[in-house]
Amino acid sequence: MHKKIIFFGLLVMLPLLVYFSALKSELIWDDKPMITENDLLKGDFSLSAAFRSGYWASTSQRSSDYDYYRPLMVFSFMVEKAVWGLDPFRLHLVNLFIFIAGLFVLYFFLRRQTVLDGIAETTVLLFALFPLNLDSIAWVVGRNDLMILCFGLLALYFFDLFLEQRSVLLGALSVVSYLLALFSKEAALFFLPVFLLHDLVRRKRPCYPIHAVYLIASALYWTVKSAVISQGTLPLIRFFSPFWENVRVLLGVLGYYFRSLLFPFRYDMFLPVNTVTNALHVILGLLFLLLLAWLLWLGRKKIQYVQAWIWSAPYLAGYLLFVFTPMYPFNISTRYLMLPTIGLAWLVSHFLRSLPRFFGRLVLVALLMASVSTIIGNIPRYRNESSFWGSAVKSCPDNSFFLSKYAGQLREDGDFVRSEMLLRRALNFSMDNSTAVAIALQMADIAINQARYARALDWLDKMGSLALDLSQTNYRLVKFLRIHWARGELAKAEEAMGAILFLVPNEANKKMRLKLYLAFAAWEKAREAARAFSGTEAGNWLVLVEKAKLAFEAMPPQRQSLYFLDHENFNFAWKSRPREIRSDFASRLQEARLAFLSEHDEEGNSLIAAMAETGADDFRIQNSLGNLFFDLQRADRALPFYQRSLQLNPGQSALRERMKRLDWKNISPLLE
Repeated sequence: MHKKIIFFGLLVMLPLLVYFSALKSELIWDDKPMITENDLLKGDFSLSAAFRSGYWASTSQRSSDYDYYRPLMVFSFMVEKAVWGLDPFRLHLVNLFIFIAGLFVLYFFLRRQTVLDGIAETTVLLFALFPLNLDSIAWVVGRNDLMILCFGLLALYFFDLFLEQRSVLLGALSVVSYLLALFSKEAALFFLPVFLLHDLVRRKRPCYPIHAVYLIASALYWTVKSAVISQGTLPLIRFFSPFWENVRVLLGVLGYYFRSLLFPFRYDMFLPVNTVTNALHVILGLLFLLLLAWLLWLGRKKIQYVQAWIWSAPYLAGYLLFVFTPMYPFNISTRYLMLPTIGLAWLVSHFLRSLPRFFGRLVLVALLMASVSTIIGNIPRYRNESSFWGSAVKSCPDNSFFLSKYAGQLREDGDFVRSEMLLRRALNFSMDNSTAVAIALQMADIAINQARYARALDWLDKMGSLALDLSQTNYRLVKFLRIHWARGELAKAEEAMGAILFLVPNEANKKMRLKLYLAFAAWEKAREAARAFSGTEAGNWLVLVEKAKLAFEAMPPQRQSLYFLDHENFNFAWKSRPREIRSDFASRLQEARLAFLSEHDEEGNSLIAAMAETGADDFRIQNSLGNLFFDLQRADRALPFYQRSLQLNPGQSALRERMKRLDWKNISPLLE
């Protein structure tokens, strides 16, 4: 009893200690739309709403071609919001507690499968600290895999008790637990063959009635899912051509999973299919198949071998089908190895027990220590989105999807130089439609920020040949609007605005239209836009328009130019500026900035050259000129001025650090 208490304490404390720093991770990738952009987590919804909505249907990703049905996980988020809010630390903490609960269920199940002391305990410890489990704990939406682990094993545990005691209650508890696993994630269907195979091993003759109930429960779940989700209930499976290519791909993926199971101390979160079809992975896949066949052969005399097979092969077979679906980048993922790991840990536990006692314990401690160091070393990969996508790019430096994702995050972090470089690198590789759209939109956005509007329009025009969903169409139209706005092209801006009308909420559209006319000093149209509001709000907007009109007409040309500049109508600002150039440096610098923003680069370059010559020996002037181009995200133009500034004043540590980020020759964004 004392040993059990110590073991149970270890089962709680070890994961808490080892995974604790992972609890401090930010929301990454799918976490954001699910937690921060989910309508069900914003308003006051009934908890049952989670069961009436698809996985993405209530989020910003609702336009996805395929939706999932995982209401139990969404339900858990709704409960958390009501109890203590959706803080990332607490979200990760709940993930860890679900994982620990799964460890206890696994222990009680395994304890029934052997009379040998220490086997169940060793297996659970090896599984608890298996490095590949980190992904599901550190990633908030990985909760669905943890819930499958917990509820699926609970269903298996009650099923094992049912086979022994033939209690209807135990059978019902098993079926209910299986349903909970299904409503956590569709992949719980892979437990169906496990129930049957486990039954055959325990009794030789299957209990058909309960297996029929499992099938009925599966059909019930699928019926509910089909009724809720309108986009389709099955991902489309497309096999490769010719036939032997499918065999090569499957063997390659099996080889990758085999490698990851045997050596989990260095792994990739995702891999494209073409990276695992080489000879090495195919050979490893063949070896894995031979090993699985050998386990069945050995299982004729020693049950632990066939048990390991049952707890691994069905899940692997199910997840291999994902290779032929459009569920990129989840065609291949180490997350799928959580349950197959149980079979591996079971075999290792028996092997360690066959060794001399001291040596076996020494090897166990060494394995656990290696796992702990791997987990702690990999936790920074999940710290934030930059480190997450940086790790993905490091694994797949030639993958356009990961490159575009990392580039987008770098832009959010303000590292526009590496962002553009990664996007240009991504253009060298093949990509699917959604990745092509994402890259084109980002390249257009970069060009707009650089005030290179013709280049931005070229990227937006190229998108016309791609398939766009509603959100992408809207985003593209907004970019058109922004360009025509900056260029002072009111008619084209109105055209883009009219197209956006059907994609933006009515009130937001009214405000955007009013803002547009104010930016062009189109007072009559601004009045019409103000009247479009209802009630007293229309009167308030009309008063604002009249005040803006009177103030504008009383302004001297210099102030009118600043008015247009503040409203981002750069062409009107350029045209209305006073023709005489003031002699002070600040005014000339502002003139040069406006020249670039309004696409008058020739005049801007002339002004810059004159200021650079006048302030050739003043590092502050060189810094100001460099900052102008830095703000325009034109790193190639900013760098020479910063270099000159450092020559004049080498003691500028902050500037030296900025230069490291701007120097294209010295940039190495985790690609080597």
